[in-house]
Amino acid sequence: IGFSVNKLNGKKGVTIYANYGRGESVVGGNIVADCWVFDEFLGKLIMQRCGTKEKRHIKAKEGGTIEVDTPIDQQTQQTN
Repeated sequence: IGFSVNKLNGKKGVTIYANYGRGESVVGGNIVADCWVFDEFLGKLIMQRCGTKEKRHIKAKEGGTIEVDTPIDQQTQQTN
């Protein structure tokens, strides 16, 4: 999930939040997602945080999505 304006201070830049699976856990705020903040003026990465990502949403067999636990070894790995 990405934003082109910092939602906290209104400054231009790019903020990206990521988790494994579908984006519902990030949009819903159900997890602490990985986060990268790029400063448009400076043209560089100014903040990077590895989230805990305990849950993720995956495609359900019957349609839609379901929330499942993220495997322990992936919870503290940076998403790419």
